[in-house]
Amino acid sequence: METLFFTIVAAVAVLSSILVITCKNPINSALSLIMTFFCLATFYVMLDARSWLPFRSSSTRVRSWSSSSSSSCSSMSGARWGNGLTMR
Repeated sequence: METLFFTIVAAVAVLSSILVITCKNPINSALSLIMTFFCLATFYVMLDARSWLPFRSSSTRVRSWSSSSSSSCSSMSGARWGNGLTMR
């Protein structure tokens, strides 16, 4: 059942992404783009990738750039990425 649902959503995603490019009316193109975004969101939910959503719960721990002392960004560019962008 899950494979069938994935196949249907994939077909709709491919069709709507083709319609984004081929539609001459910008309104229809924008609606096709929105449909493509909904299909991609469905793929994320099907993959159970909710921890990558921007509104993740507070119980999910995310390692910040400022907590790592061996950040390649700070050693290469002289910039420190933390709560905000701080340039030296």
